[in-house]
Formats: sequence, C-alpha cells, structure tokens
Amino acid sequence: MKIRPQTLLLTAALLTSLLVSCVDKAKNHIENGDLFMTQGQWKEAISEYTTAIETNSGISELYYKRGIAYRSNNNFDLAITDLTSAIDLTPDFARAYVARGLTYSLIDKQDLAVADMDRAINLDPITAKDIEPDMAMAYYQIGVSYRLQGRNINALAFLGKCITYSIRHLRHILNAQKYIPPTIGLT
Repeated sequence: MKIRPQTLLLTAALLTSLLVSCVDKAKNHIENGDLFMTQGQWKEAISEYTTAIETNSGISELYYKRGIAYRSNNNFDLAITDLTSAIDLTPDFARAYVARGLTYSLIDKQDLAVADMDRAINLDPITAKDIEPDMAMAYYQIGVSYRLQGRNINALAFLGKCITYSIRHLRHILNAQKYIPPTIGLT
C-alpha cells in the first residue's frame, strides 16, 4: 500500500499538534511549581512538577526541579532519585550534579558528594561559574561535616577547595551558614 504525501503531511501536523499540547500543559504545571517553590510550599511544588512529568517525562529540568523540591522538603532519597533521573536524561547537566552532591552531603555521603561536585566542575567550567555559590557551599558543608567527624585532613582539603574555588562568594557563604565551629579556625 502506498502512502500519499498528503497523508504524511496530515500525520506530521497531528503529531506536532499533540507535542505542542503536551508542552503547553507541562508549562503551566512548571510555572505553578516554580511559584510554589518561591513561596516555600514544597509539597505543592512537588505535586505540580509530578503532573508536568506525567505529561512529558523526557524533560530533565522537571526531574531536577522536583528533586530540589524533595530536598527542600527533607525527602533526600526521592531527591537523589529525581536528580539521578535528570542526569540520566541529560548526562552533562552540571546543575543536577551539584544539587545531587549537596543532597549527598546532607546525608553524610561525602564521597558521593565530592564525586558529583568534581563531575560538575569538569563537565562545564563555564556553567560552573553560574553555580559557584552552590558548589562553594557544598565544599564548605563537606568540609564542616568531615571536621565534625574528626577527619581534619579531609576537612582542610574541602574547606580549601571552597576558598580556592569561589573566594568572592566566601563571605556570603559564611554569613548564610551562621554556624562556624570555632575549632575550624575561620573566625
């Protein structure tokens, strides 16, 4: 059976229309999720991002955003799952590596946190400049975590990375933390 060109054009137009419809539906939920995130309404944001993912599961940014919402809601396992999904969909997604690294550091999986931070830096140093505050904060948190575990050499290495990597953001980081163990020597 021979397919006529008009049939192919009509089929292509229908598929395009379906794709646009899916993207429009997802876009509304993404915007709602973003709004909820700015308001600190994590559960509502998660719900909106979930609906967007159900509409179009191939967008890594959706998994990234929902992962951030899960982490903000202290649901670290689901955050890591979503951030990993974002990375699986877009392997060079530096911000997803940073976010997952921060999440790992919050649950004391320092080796995984460090691997993700280093991967983000190596992936795209230019993009890494846009996320320096997050990366410097992650190195700071890892350093403090090692210090609290009594692993001073590791602590020094990561606090040094924090300083070296983003000296211009250090004051912001220290002020945002509001907790610097006096034994670290950063007063």
